[in-house]
Amino acid sequence: MLDADRHASLTFAKPLQHEGELAGLLALLTERRVRSYLEIGARYGGSFEQVMMTLPVGSTGLCVDFPGGNFGDDGSTAILLEALKRVRRSGRDANCIFGPSAAPEVVERVKRLAPFDAVLIDGDHRYEAVKRDFELYAPLARIVILHDIAAPSHVASRTGVPVEVPRLWAEVKDNYPSIEITDPGTLMGIGVLFRDQPGA
Repeated sequence: MLDADRHASLTFAKPLQHEGELAGLLALLTERRVRSYLEIGARYGGSFEQVMMTLPVGSTGLCVDFPGGNFGDDGSTAILLEALKRVRRSGRDANCIFGPSAAPEVVERVKRLAPFDAVLIDGDHRYEAVKRDFELYAPLARIVILHDIAAPSHVASRTGVPVEVPRLWAEVKDNYPSIEITDPGTLMGIGVLFRDQPGA
């Protein structure tokens, strides 16, 4: 992962997802005609910006980020805000809510802007936290995306907090039609659930 100092020197924040996997996700969102997008855990805004720039002009995007959280970065806010400005200048609407994703006031603000075509859940990666985000935000979108679904058991945040998304993915992936976007260059993976398909 790139640190905040390196990110600050970049004109565009680099996504924290693997390039090949993100490309597969962008193609899927285009194919599925996504025009409204929610991202939980945007940090520097790299993936949020790439997704939004891929969606048609006039699309809307909202991100939720908690810079002081277990998987956040205290220096990310300014970089994320610059990404939002670029998205808006491109003719797409983009906004961010700062705060813990489970805080009632944050949830309420997001719900007022729902529903969304797609939501990416990529915030706190501890099992209880990602499960809570899934329960809160998955019902707001027809396409639900989880990052780091195949993370090895030894992977942790910079502060030593474990990545436990694979446990949740194993529990939910068979409840809906789903696909996994993986690349040989990484073991992290992106999981996609289709809540709008027959059988869901």
